[in-house]
Amino acid sequence: MRPARPAALLALALAACDMAPQTAGPAQPIEAIGDTPWKLASIDGEPVAPVEMVLNISGGFISGTGPCNTINANYVGEVPEFRIETLITTKLSCDRLGLENRVIEALMQADRAEIAGSRLTIRGDASPVLIFDPA
Repeated sequence: MRPARPAALLALALAACDMAPQTAGPAQPIEAIGDTPWKLASIDGEPVAPVEMVLNISGGFISGTGPCNTINANYVGEVPEFRIETLITTKLSCDRLGLENRVIEALMQADRAEIAGSRLTIRGDASPVLIFDPA
């Protein structure tokens, strides 16, 4: 057997690159949510008042406060697609941490965001429905 020549190996490598699947660029941020601060109103139809959870959702970023912690995330999608890519929070404890964790988990599982009237709905097939009102 003869050893492969460098030129032949290069040709094979270039041919493999041409056959590699093409991926689309990153999705663009949802702009329709706007610069409105959103206050959590309910989870799966259960009112959450008087819990203070306000999120600012704009230009691909989410920042806000829950009853215990601050929340920062980035999201992508084109309306109604909505997907959190990264979410970080502080790690403080309080008596409403269970509720806050439910909201964070729902945000991480969400894949749709819609505004109807003055309400923002964030949902996913396997996650609770989050309803927000303007703060």
